[in-house]
Amino acid sequence: MDTVEKAMRYVDKIDSPFLGVYPDVGNLTNASLVYGRSVADDLAMGKGHILAAHMKATKAGRYRDLLFGEGTTDYDGALAQLIPQGVRRYVCELWYLGSASWQDDVGHAARFVREKIDHALERHGWGNGV
Repeated sequence: MDTVEKAMRYVDKIDSPFLGVYPDVGNLTNASLVYGRSVADDLAMGKGHILAAHMKATKAGRYRDLLFGEGTTDYDGALAQLIPQGVRRYVCELWYLGSASWQDDVGHAARFVREKIDHALERHGWGNGV
């Protein structure tokens, strides 16, 4: 399932408070290139049902093996929709690329995504770290 819209078909059909959506922002970005709908507009389709979001670096046709900051993932567009919906759980997915300094890569990923989230919170008036 590469869009929230597709996932919501099942959420609506099953109609259980125990079923929600956990979108991958990187995959949604690539899907937006295919379907012509922005990441934010797709995330809006899941309002009230998004439990958390998965952050990953991607670019057109490539879904892995990128460091955060590379690629074209629309973190800002996604967070502009997720923060107002009240989503506060985010998981970073990153790949071991053979670097001897893999611990630095992990630290970079955490700082990169935390900065994106903090800026989105500030833009929406929730302040740092809420």
